[in-house]
Amino acid sequence: TDTNTNELIFFQTSIPGSVTAAPGTYFTTNALNSGGAIYWNPSVTLYNKFATSDFRRTRYFAGTPPTDPYNTFIVNKYPGTTGNFGINNVKIFRVADLYMILAEAHARKATPDLVASFNAYSTLRTARNAGTSIAFSDQNDAITKILDERYKEFAWEGSRLFDLKRNGRLITRQGVDIYILNPIATLTDLNRYTYPIPTSETQANTNIQQNPGY
Repeated sequence: TDTNTNELIFFQTSIPGSVTAAPGTYFTTNALNSGGAIYWNPSVTLYNKFATSDFRRTRYFAGTPPTDPYNTFIVNKYPGTTGNFGINNVKIFRVADLYMILAEAHARKATPDLVASFNAYSTLRTARNAGTSIAFSDQNDAITKILDERYKEFAWEGSRLFDLKRNGRLITRQGVDIYILNPIATLTDLNRYTYPIPTSETQANTNIQQNPGY
């Protein structure tokens, strides 16, 4: 609700009427009485990753807990403020980013510092009341848990695809999140994890080769 900016390092202030002012209206969050329709349902898999005590669980989601057909299970991360439905500041860089970057950097050292990595990781989880943090057993375990925490912390902030791509991991949907008209469990076409180069660029410079698959 933007009642404080204590954890924000860099953000864009949104005001009613501005182009990027209302991310919440794209999700049609908790103001269904304003005449909105639900365009996006949150991932049930994501919801189930949060401990019941986790502050983010009650902040990020609203409506009926995830049970089929999910018609009132909605995204509530951008509820807006009183009188300004869905209008929230855009969080560009926040303290949580630093903790997750620090955790991953320590884990990716030639000789991983799993203790320092875990300390950064667990600091964020403690702040979110996320439950007991289990120590990292090795580098892969550390990276997996850090990516999982990033998945939760930065939900709907635009980082998940890039996190998966830079780690060579695939998008895998659990059965409960597979849409009947798009019944693909795992997106294995790695070409689609990279955006195409605009035609105007490839036409302007013949040395530019289009990314595979486009």
